[in-house]
Amino acid sequence: MKTVFISLFIGALIIVSYFVKIELSLVNLAVLGLATIRMARTISFNGVGEPLRKWFTKTTPDNCNAGENVEPAGTGLCYAIGELISCPICSGTWSALVMVVLWAIAPVAVYVFAVASVSEALHWAYEFLEWRAREARVMSGLISPDNKADQRPIALSIPTRVSVFDTDISQDRQV
Repeated sequence: MKTVFISLFIGALIIVSYFVKIELSLVNLAVLGLATIRMARTISFNGVGEPLRKWFTKTTPDNCNAGENVEPAGTGLCYAIGELISCPICSGTWSALVMVVLWAIAPVAVYVFAVASVSEALHWAYEFLEWRAREARVMSGLISPDNKADQRPIALSIPTRVSVFDTDISQDRQV
């Protein structure tokens, strides 16, 4: 079955290369690459791709219970298609072909996918920093490590110096 997909891909490449002529600069390559990543992740993981995936894949909890894995389901052709769309690298190969064709027909669509990809990367970075900051607050005792909805900070006694009319008054204040 994989041989069939490889043959189809090579045939599609030949046809596309005959009809689609694009100038590939480094900027264009970066835009196409970002757009391809976004399309592949949409097909393989995001909710928008669920109607396509539901016929060929199943979801199972991952080992650390942080999310779900998308795995091929069924047998024969259904399993082969499930393998193709559950793997972002596999679907990325076909997505790249689609993006090259879109680049020739409607480059704005490719830019939309590329911008969405940059947005996702920024979201990942923000989420990573947010989790690291939470971890640091737990380690320092500022917040409780449990996952309750109400996570009020633990009160700290911070010595401060307050100057009123040139008179220093030392006091402890609750934060």
